[in-house]
Amino acid sequence: SIISFNLSSLDAGTAQNEIVFKQEDINNMSITVPSFSLDEFVHIQGISEINHIKIDVDGLEFEILRGADKTLSHRGLKTVLVEDNTQQEYQKCELNMFLEQYGLHQSNVWGNNPACNKIFVRN
Repeated sequence: SIISFNLSSLDAGTAQNEIVFKQEDINNMSITVPSFSLDEFVHIQGISEINHIKIDVDGLEFEILRGADKTLSHRGLKTVLVEDNTQQEYQKCELNMFLEQYGLHQSNVWGNNPACNKIFVRN
């Protein structure tokens, strides 16, 4: 699909860019870009083997993982490193519960709230 993407700055390496979900949220530095789920991207690129995934996209990590059912189900996938901005306790963390459905369990966490990095490993 085609989406609008707001840029916070035109400087290289700038963070806090965002996908626009509502037309009224488009700012003056918005560009139109193609958008794919992770599963669609893997298919289009002809990637047959994925061992590790790293996702750090300023808050849309969980949305990306929701579009990765086939990729996360692949038995060759060993680890997922993902930034978590949710500030949820481990027992109640939606991200953790979601990845556990795929046999991926949190093995390490570091960083300070609100954002921390987590590594999930397949048992």
